Amino acid sequence: MLAFLQKVVSVQGRQIVAVVAGSDSNSSGDGLPPSSFTWIGNMHGDETANRELLLRLADGMCGGALAAGDPRWRALQDSTVVRIIPSMNPDGFATRRRNNANNIDLNRNFLVTGAFPYPPPQLAVALSQDQRGQPLHPAAWGWAYEGNSSLQPEAVAVSAYLSAHMPDLSANLHGGSLVANYPLDACDSLGDVAYCPTADEPVPRLLAAAYAAANPGMTGSGSSFVNGSTQGAAWYPVLGSMQDWTYYALQRLQLTLELHSAKDPPPSALPGLWDANVRAMLRLMELAHMGLRGRVVDETTRGSLSANVGVSQPAGVRGTTADASRGGYFFKPMAPGLEYVFVVQPYDPADAGVPYEAITLNVTLGLGSTEDVMRGAGLQGLTVERLLLAVRSNPTTRKL
Repeated sequence: MLAFLQKVVSVQGRQIVAVVAGSDSNSSGDGLPPSSFTWIGNMHGDETANRELLLRLADGMCGGALAAGDPRWRALQDSTVVRIIPSMNPDGFATRRRNNANNIDLNRNFLVTGAFPYPPPQLAVALSQDQRGQPLHPAAWGWAYEGNSSLQPEAVAVSAYLSAHMPDLSANLHGGSLVANYPLDACDSLGDVAYCPTADEPVPRLLAAAYAAANPGMTGSGSSFVNGSTQGAAWYPVLGSMQDWTYYALQRLQLTLELHSAKDPPPSALPGLWDANVRAMLRLMELAHMGLRGRVVDETTRGSLSANVGVSQPAGVRGTTADASRGGYFFKPMAPGLEYVFVVQPYDPADAGVPYEAITLNVTLGLGSTEDVMRGAGLQGLTVERLLLAVRSNPTTRKL
């Protein structure tokens, strides 16, 4: 097991620490890297309990206590790199203040990156009010007052960390409500309440529902949410969120988990909060494996290649890319019970003039139903792994 710290600095010079636990070795004979998951807590400094949850998770994983008592934890740690950032906003935590030391809401700060498919709202529109003086577009109003700034040091640090390590799945944790929120957080520049499904459906919805299913508070009789989960834009739109930045910039899925109704609960509440979330956290990390994991290499040289990985079935599902600099690795989340048809077009980024045949894959997960995702346990049936041997020739389609 690996555990070490990586440090960057907040506005006021406090360290933002990442703890890395789990396996750092190849998980298969095909040279595939282990699956990876990243947790990010305390983005809002006054939402403190999720920070304590992640500190306990880091201690349990690095110290071996979780794996020692449960074969599911042991299997997870043997096959997964887990990166834990307990506090993204240490300055805000120090003062129990929501925003960072520059009074910027970090979860509304990512719109300035240019990674979104829409521009920031015009300020005149964002600040427009109705006859009662209420914002016409509350999400745009919130961005204008709290997110409209250059990318803050904390956002720079965490976005760079995510970009460098490219988690297969991630989650950022909050307090103030009790629900599993899945992307997208906003549909357009105004961020009005609307439902706008991603091109990865139904996977994001299933991931959120699986977390909620393992958390009794989220699916209890008092919940107003279906399956304890919601799409952010249809509930509480946020412009410039880290969840949406991850979806657009990294082409990866991230959930926003609201884990405690009280933002700063007393220490006496923390053991119960851990008990309510620990199995849900385990299940969500297991689901970082759910999909097609592959490598693309040259058939002759075994050198790593890049590739465009398209999805022709189900219709409308977003593709992904394989990266030669990461060993030709790619990961595409999949839903159970559906046949996926992938069309992989390899290329050598160091020699774009060399043509490769396209490779077609027909893939179905071993899991049979959404119930297996939501109520299941362990890694069995979650993953399909493929080593793709790219043949140099004129472009044709080759079926495996």
